[in-house]
Amino acid sequence: DKPTSGEYMLRIGEVHQSLHSLENEIPLRPDVLTLEGKLRECDTALVLVEQNLKKYSAALNLRNLQMFSVLLQNVEHDLERYSARIQVADTTLQGLRKELRILRRDSLLRQLYKDSVNRKLLLPHLRELRTAWRATDSLLQHNLNIVNTLKTGVSEKSIRASDLFNQIEERLTRSGIQAFSKEYNFLWEPAPTVTTEFKEELDNSYRSGRKALDFYFRDSSGQRALMWLLGIAFYLW
Repeated sequence: DKPTSGEYMLRIGEVHQSLHSLENEIPLRPDVLTLEGKLRECDTALVLVEQNLKKYSAALNLRNLQMFSVLLQNVEHDLERYSARIQVADTTLQGLRKELRILRRDSLLRQLYKDSVNRKLLLPHLRELRTAWRATDSLLQHNLNIVNTLKTGVSEKSIRASDLFNQIEERLTRSGIQAFSKEYNFLWEPAPTVTTEFKEELDNSYRSGRKALDFYFRDSSGQRALMWLLGIAFYLW
């Protein structure tokens, strides 16, 4: 039998409710929205290591390399956590997109669009439904774009961090070999010439090491505070 205008109206109301429910689920969680700033911090750390490896390679000592290695490991660990958050958000949004597509293929609404009499009668409600539909779809697409941008950022920084870590490990291996070589000239040998450029490299290397150290402690401050609290609780227990 042909549906009545009341049945059509009831279905329009149900779809409205479904769209409203979807719209409430679409917004991204705060821990995902803050990732843009977190990724900028990771990028700052990566740029710091990149600059040191390129500009001050001759002045980098074993301590610098080990510090950068630890810093990169922390960055990689952070990126793994960020990737997990992004994946959860992406899975949720993809599920909502499927639900929206199912609503779009609703058989009763399709039948209404073919029913010229009832379509004309319910036209104001159909326009409201279309507006709600577009708003929900636009919000969903906007958040999907944010998630895709974050996924790209995490992937790009993970590749950079891995490449830099491999470079650091290679230099640490070479430094380990050089540790057993002659460190200073013999008394009868002329003293090595220390150029102004090399002194500047040493100064810049030292400052960069301080930056890396500051970044590490700032990045891990929450974890260290938790460790202190757990230690105190364990001591009191």
